[in-house]
Parts: sequence; C-alpha cells; structure tokens
Amino acid sequence: MRLRPLALLASLVFLVGAGCDPTATIGFRSPFEFGNQTSQAAAYQLETAPGMRLVVRPSAFGTGILNELIGQDAGVKDVTVKEFTSDRVVLGWQERTDSATATPRTGTVEATKLENAHNAVPPGLWKPGSSAVESEGLLWLSSGAYAELTATGATEWGVTSLDGGALSTAQKTLQNIEHTVERFLPSATSTSPFVVRKLNDVPAYPLRVNGKMESVEAVRVAGFLAEYIVLKNPDAPLILKMTAQPAAYGALAALKPLGLDPDAFGYEVSEVKTK
Repeated sequence: MRLRPLALLASLVFLVGAGCDPTATIGFRSPFEFGNQTSQAAAYQLETAPGMRLVVRPSAFGTGILNELIGQDAGVKDVTVKEFTSDRVVLGWQERTDSATATPRTGTVEATKLENAHNAVPPGLWKPGSSAVESEGLLWLSSGAYAELTATGATEWGVTSLDGGALSTAQKTLQNIEHTVERFLPSATSTSPFVVRKLNDVPAYPLRVNGKMESVEAVRVAGFLAEYIVLKNPDAPLILKMTAQPAAYGALAALKPLGLDPDAFGYEVSEVKTK
C-alpha cells in the first residue's frame, strides 16, 4: 500500500513527460551509426559459446558508448560465458572501478530452465558472489520469447531481480502505474507494461568483435519499460542494448528512496571477444 502515492506521482511523470504515449521511443544512436550511409557489407555471424567474453556498459539512456569514448569505466562489467545452452547459462563477471585501489566486485550468476523465460535480470541488478535464478533470463532473449517475437511481432519481456520472482518490485510498480493511468484515462488501452513489439530490422548494427568494428544483424523492439536491440540469431538472441524509456525511467526514479536505482535498467554490450 505504501507504493501507491509514489506510483501516482510516477504516473503523472509518465503522463506529462511522454505525451501519454507509453511506447514512445528514444532514438539515441551510436556515434558509429550513419543512417543510410551505414555499410551494407555481409553481416558478421556472431555465435555464442563458452569462453566468449563481453564488455557490458551501464547505459540508462543509450549513452554507454559515449562513456567509453571519454574513458569512464565505473560500473562496466567484464563478463565471461562459462556455460551456454538454450536452457542453461552460467556467467562469471567482474565489475570495473574508478579507483586503482578499490576492490572490484565479482560474481557468478547461473540461469536455468530458460527456454520459455519471459523475464530477465539486467546486469545492473547482479550481486557479488554466487547467484542462481530459474525460468529467468540474463543477457539473452529466451528461445521461446524470440520465436514468439519472430512469429507474431510481439512477446512479453519483463525485468526481475536475483532475490525476487517474475513480479519484482519494479514490475509491481509499473503495473501499479498502468492501473493508475487507466483510472485517469478510461479510454487507455490496457496491455501489459512488459509487452514488447518489433519496430524494425537493423541490418547493420555496429559492434566491436575481437578488436575490430563489425556489423551484425539485429532487430529493434520496444515496450513501455525499455527499447531493446536483439541479435538476430534464434540460437543465441543476445540483447545487445537495453535503453530505459523516458516514462518508465521517470516512474522508477520516484522509487529511488526505496533503494530502486533506475540506472540499473539500461546497458549495452560494447565489445565481444570470441577468441
């Protein structure tokens, strides 16, 4: 019950800041994207296997690449794929610090029963030490969610935490927001705030692979919570980028006094090493 006043405040942020459009997208772009001038060379075929390493940058508003250009590494996670199948993933990670004397946070996270998962724990919510989740994803869309997205153009993809189920604090909050919006706008269409819909194909998304800039095929999807860039690979649909939507970010920011950091809901994979 204590969340309701905050949910109402967040709803007003949503109504005013997003022009009453819960699926308004952001449109931030990487400095390496040049619109119609982007190279249309054959896309690099990125495969996921044990030993693969990823650099995952916090990026609440799609500006992770800019932080990289200015040398800001605090919060960046170096992730190593230890095990990978369609139904089980084990990742090891170490978080960079902004001080040479600080002890970096490290951890291992395991996810099982993934094939039909429709939620994920974003890296900003990973905790040091060993953690495990079941029926929840990590950095990849589940094979079931990807198949549904491909077949119908939409699927449900929510956010959860390591110590919570499918309805984490963030999800309950956003659902409260949805219900509040319905009370103020009876004509509003009632849909899950975690339904994401395909916006368009991205034939040449820039990604540094093994130290070289490559272009990979991806798909851009979005919902109330976030916009995602997902690698077009049914066997390993890596979520290359998650960017919080302005309305959702404003709503989550209202809950920061309760310990929920809205900056945890955005990241991008800036580099991949496969060898």
